[in-house]
This record gives sequence, C-alpha cells and structure tokens, in this order.
Amino acid sequence: MITSDKQHRVASEKLAMLKESLARAYKRDVPDVVRRARKGQLESLVFEVAAEVKEYENLKSTKPES
Repeated sequence: MITSDKQHRVASEKLAMLKESLARAYKRDVPDVVRRARKGQLESLVFEVAAEVKEYENLKSTKPES
C-alpha cells in the first residue's frame, strides 16, 4: 500500500517502466514458454502497481467528513 507522495512518485515511475518493458520486442532466441511467462509476470506487476497507485490517488482526492 502506498502511504506517501514519495512512494506514489516511485510507484508511478515503476509503472511506466513496467509498461515500457511490456511494449518492447522480445528476443527471438528466447523460448516461447519463457516469453509467455515473462509477459504474464509483467502484466501481473502492472496490474498490482496500477491498483495501488489508483487506490492512493482515490484516497488522496477524498475529503474527510467533518
């Protein structure tokens, strides 16, 4: 869980790097099973980090009731 603006910034940077890595072409000499596993792992990480970033942004934008 992201609990500070600094963690939010770092997570956002990590998310951008993960998405960029997903978009890159795979080496041809890597077995298909390894490519699929790598892609699945990256997609899972993107999903997790994006959910944490969104949760923090939602919490940050919600005003506490007084």
